[in-house]
Amino acid sequence: VLRVTIPTVHPWRRSVAVSWPLLASVFLFLLNPSLMEPDVEGVPLWSLVIGGSALISVLLFYTSSSEAPPKYSFVIVAVGFFMCIFWTYLIANEIVALLKTWGLVANISQGILALTILSWGNCVSDMVSDIVVAKKGYPGMAVAACFGGPLFNMLFGLGLALSLKCMSRYPNEMVTDIGMDRLTSVGFGYLGVGLMVTLVVVPLNGFKFPRKYAYFLFSLYILFSLTNIFLFFTE
Repeated sequence: VLRVTIPTVHPWRRSVAVSWPLLASVFLFLLNPSLMEPDVEGVPLWSLVIGGSALISVLLFYTSSSEAPPKYSFVIVAVGFFMCIFWTYLIANEIVALLKTWGLVANISQGILALTILSWGNCVSDMVSDIVVAKKGYPGMAVAACFGGPLFNMLFGLGLALSLKCMSRYPNEMVTDIGMDRLTSVGFGYLGVGLMVTLVVVPLNGFKFPRKYAYFLFSLYILFSLTNIFLFFTE
């Protein structure tokens, strides 16, 4: 399914490239039935998207060859990037649903699951890649990724999720209740402390990260985890 919905140019396969617009749009609506409800001037949205995708497939067929990718291959690469994000979004939704079910069965707070298992699973891959990049001699790139990755997740990931939700409820108004409980408030508090201390310590040290500051960050996270556990058992 991934191969026929995520376009690639290396290696170039014309048959896959021609079929992915139509197949990707079909899978989009099959996996998100709520997107089939909106309409545009009385015309179902799904019919417009699938029709447009079929037209793109026809254009790809007549403007490409079997030997090499077309000159506009950068557009295909960009679409493939967004399709990867879409699949990541779907898989993340399934993981969150499984965690919610596990939390209900084991009577564990969803906030605890989000701040432990879900956050660890979300950050382990970033941590490994940042360590590898730093060991390769690019510590500046690794440090930038530590801040750029979460920023991208919050701005683009949250923006994409809210955009899809708005599309599913169009033309009705969407109101989202964040549900700020004690655990979430504590999380925002510790995050703010960490960022403010970084904003002060790093410039004062010539934009270098001293070893003592690393120990401080480890201690801050341990204290944050202990605070969450304490709040969970005292609710």
